[in-house]
Amino acid sequence: MKTICSPKRCGRVLPLLLLTLPLAIGCGSQSKGTVSGTVTYQGNPLPSGFVTFVGEKGAPLHTEIQSNGSYRMDNVPVGPVKIGVRPKSGSDKLQSSPMPRNPKDFAKAKSAMTESESPIPPKYSDPNKSELTYTVTKGTQQHDIALK
Repeated sequence: MKTICSPKRCGRVLPLLLLTLPLAIGCGSQSKGTVSGTVTYQGNPLPSGFVTFVGEKGAPLHTEIQSNGSYRMDNVPVGPVKIGVRPKSGSDKLQSSPMPRNPKDFAKAKSAMTESESPIPPKYSDPNKSELTYTVTKGTQQHDIALK
């Protein structure tokens, strides 16, 4: 009878397999979270707009704020995110993509709004300047965003 795995052969392959298996499994299953909550400005729910999460890697993620101030963002990579909140403006109805896809374009979007259109301070529109942050964990979680 022929042995498939001799001690000499398995002695070399088994440690290599045990070291690479966790890496292969870890790379294929990136952890994600679902974040929901309420956006308020001066204690009152913000009735419309957009929430943006910008992680350390990847494209910014956007979601719409509902009429009761609530938002929900699915499939958010775990880790720290910077947060931006932008109210809807009249020009959003004309655009197919209401929020910029490139973090460098937030300044352009912010300058397109006038202060009279926005009930919240302009700094919140830019995740890089808003000072709003959160650390996303795996699974479902709640994070309320209180603007002052």
